Amino acid sequence: MEVYNKKQYRALFISLKSKKQGQNKDKEL
Repeated sequence: MEVYNKKQYRALFISLKSKKQGQNKDKEL
């Protein structure tokens, strides 16, 4: 269960990180 939670948290973190990068790219354009 702990390992599953860590994987879930990491996936969430990566998705948030990619969202931030997408917003930054929009601002540059």
